[in-house]
Amino acid sequence: MQRVRPTRPQKLCGRRRGVRIRRPASVSYSVLANRLGNAIETYRVQKQLERSERKFSKLVENSTDLISIVSEDGRFEYVSPSCEQIIGYTQEELIGDSIFSYVYPEDRQYVMEEFFEGVENPDITPVIESRLDHAERDDIILESRGTNLLDDDIVEGFVVNTRDITELKRREQDLEQRNTQLKNIRDLISHDIRNPLNVARGSLDLYREDDDASHIDNVEQAPGRMDTLIDQTNVLADQPLRIEDTTTVPFSQVVQSAWNMVDTKEATLRIDGQNRSRETLTGSSSCSKT
Repeated sequence: MQRVRPTRPQKLCGRRRGVRIRRPASVSYSVLANRLGNAIETYRVQKQLERSERKFSKLVENSTDLISIVSEDGRFEYVSPSCEQIIGYTQEELIGDSIFSYVYPEDRQYVMEEFFEGVENPDITPVIESRLDHAERDDIILESRGTNLLDDDIVEGFVVNTRDITELKRREQDLEQRNTQLKNIRDLISHDIRNPLNVARGSLDLYREDDDASHIDNVEQAPGRMDTLIDQTNVLADQPLRIEDTTTVPFSQVVQSAWNMVDTKEATLRIDGQNRSRETLTGSSSCSKT
């Protein structure tokens, strides 16, 4: 009977029955190395994400602006701690509420249109000025700048950066009023300074015609009138923008001063009215040239 020799695999396994093939050690090491590399990479990404979150939290917590994340239907999902300082409401009061419910009623339709246009068009960055009902004081004016990050895997919302521009708008209005006031002063100066000049020119023409020296008096008075106008203009320019205090003045004196500034030629001034002796502007009065 012929003897059958065991095969090499059978010798390695120490058995004559069946065949067992050992997997090379290098394959196990490769899998382990891949798993370890993946774990290290996951840990690194996680730590980087945590650092980014801490950095974002620090920036938001110390920001003077109100930073909020809003859902696509306009509800607060996140608001920064500065909300209480800027609009007077706490984070707990705002989360879940519609942003439009805090907008001044007359501005609400405009804000809704701008917001939903930004939701539908991610490339648009809407900038909205609107009034808001402050929790503790008068209405304030806010400027809000939106960024559509609804498709962002991390944010998944509409980010709104809001700042209080109430004081800025007040200064702009004051500046506009000041510019209007300066324009009125310019027009007044232009008109009133021409009057003494016209009087002087007219008197010179009369002097040339009849050689009457009395006309020279009007010419000599013109520079004094112009000096008075310049002094009054300087006083007016130094006055505050808003006139809050008023006082009574003698009506006849005001009319006479104005009369002296115009070319009255041979006309005379008559003031008719009640209580002319009192230094008030009350009563019916009229001024006429005769």
